[in-house]
Amino acid sequence: MREGARLAQCFLEPVGVFLRRRSAGAGRFLAVGGRGKAARMIDLHTHSKVSDGQYSPAELVQMAKAQGLTAMALTDHDTTGGLAEAMEAARALDFELVTGVEMSAFVGEREIHLLGHFIDPGDTALLGFVRTLRERRIERVRRMIERLNAAGVALTFEEVAGFCEGDSIGRTHLAQALWKRGHIQNFKEAFSRFIGKGRPGFVERTRVSSEEAIALIHGAGGTVTLAHGLAYGVTHEELAQLAAQGLDGLEVAHPDHDADMRRTIARWAEEFDLVPTAGSDFHGERVIPERRLCECGMARAELEALRRRRSGAR
Repeated sequence: MREGARLAQCFLEPVGVFLRRRSAGAGRFLAVGGRGKAARMIDLHTHSKVSDGQYSPAELVQMAKAQGLTAMALTDHDTTGGLAEAMEAARALDFELVTGVEMSAFVGEREIHLLGHFIDPGDTALLGFVRTLRERRIERVRRMIERLNAAGVALTFEEVAGFCEGDSIGRTHLAQALWKRGHIQNFKEAFSRFIGKGRPGFVERTRVSSEEAIALIHGAGGTVTLAHGLAYGVTHEELAQLAAQGLDGLEVAHPDHDADMRRTIARWAEEFDLVPTAGSDFHGERVIPERRLCECGMARAELEALRRRRSGAR
């Protein structure tokens, strides 16, 4: 049996068990693989203030260690700028950090997010690419502010930039600035009223093809996992395209995947021989209050299976 299929079969029943416990009010934890929460304390999807999170990379590592995680990936949006600090903190605590990044890309007309894991933070091609993405992010935010101003929503670039402590400005910082101005009551309202697709302040991001992004991450020695795919509406046909382009894993357990989504994507992981993974997509309580670090966890077997998919072993 292929490795992805074996792992997918292994966690279908445990995920169902944890979903039933959660619906019965026994906690938030959702898992992939292993038996019991203690066996699944690995979170492969987190964000620091270097992109749009609340905590510094070092603080995030310290939190993970204190909460009993056995490994964590830092996957900031379109930047690797926090990895050096996170790696230093992990060494000091004897904690396993998986070097990562989250990149936006398109498969056909659909925007998707791809998680790169085990990347070389010093890869020159990757560094050059994320530098270009940072510049494009700044230009996009400026254009979104112009559109908001034209729609009668008062906001300046300086206000938005004040919420960005790292080097990857984006819509999360726009939402925070809109909230401070009193234009919205919560984070979700920013997207539903002002900066989501089809809203008055929305500007399409610069398109990067999934094939280009996958090749870039593989070139940096990493693996590529599709993040929260069904929450973004990814179809079976689109996933087939991504698998043909070299996708390595599928994020099955994610806060935005309900029970039916997790069962569906687990079957797809088996069909396409992709490693099932889990991630909390944690940003911090002030940014997305309903999410918790390692809310969705995975077992060591899945982490090692993903590690074996690295370019050197592919």
